[in-house]
Order: sequence, then structure tokens, then C-alpha cells
Amino acid sequence: MAPSKQQNLAVTQLFTDSVHYFAENTEDNEQQTAPDRLSHLYLPGNGDETLQNAWLDSYYQLAGYVDDKTSICQSALFTGELGCVTGLYNFLHVVNGYKTKVIQGNVLQLEVSNALHQGVILYSYDNRLHGVNHD
Repeated sequence: MAPSKQQNLAVTQLFTDSVHYFAENTEDNEQQTAPDRLSHLYLPGNGDETLQNAWLDSYYQLAGYVDDKTSICQSALFTGELGCVTGLYNFLHVVNGYKTKVIQGNVLQLEVSNALHQGVILYSYDNRLHGVNHD
């Protein structure tokens, strides 16, 4: 959580913390073909540059975890602005993607508010438990 004038710094810190957590917790994961990569990124974007600038300036923090196969999803471009429900919509999209096997591997979801809050969540699918893990 950070004041809006520190929004870019807060997102940078969220990405930094996420990749450290990701690196520590995926080394022994044998369930995925590329356990050290993010298969999908759910990032804010609806065509408004101010919403995208919050993560564009921090995107470099993810450099070691994305590649040419990483998909960037910006659902608001297709659904319109859902406000506080965007995060829930993205979560349901991820769960359905795992269920239908459209999404495999690790997913990072970033939510940015124009007010005071930013948040990130990492998802993976555990084949043994047949469910979505989130941290």
C-alpha cells in the first residue's frame, strides 16, 4: 500500500518481492515444464496510459522470469473497466484457464488502484492437488 505519488515505487517493490518469493519457491517444482518462468502476466490496462505507467516502469524487475512465450493479459481492454471487480474477474479467468488447460505454469496478477492500493498475487497449478495455489 502506498500513496499514489509513490505508486511506481510500490509496484517496483511488489515485483521485486514477487520474483524473490517466486525464485525461492519454484526451484523444486517438478510439476511444470518451465518452473522458473511466468506463463501469464495479468497486468492493468484499459488504454489509459496512467494505469499502465504504474507497471511499465517496473516491468524490468520481471526480466528473468518472462520470455517470448509469456502472455500478457489486460482484460479491461475487452471487458471495459470493471472497477473493483477487475481483480475478481481476472482471478476467475485464471482459475478457468487452469481448469480448461488454456493456462499452464505460473501466473502473476497485478492490481493497481488510482487511489492508494496495489497488490500482486502469484498462482500455480498443483497437479497432485488438482487446484490453484496462490501466495
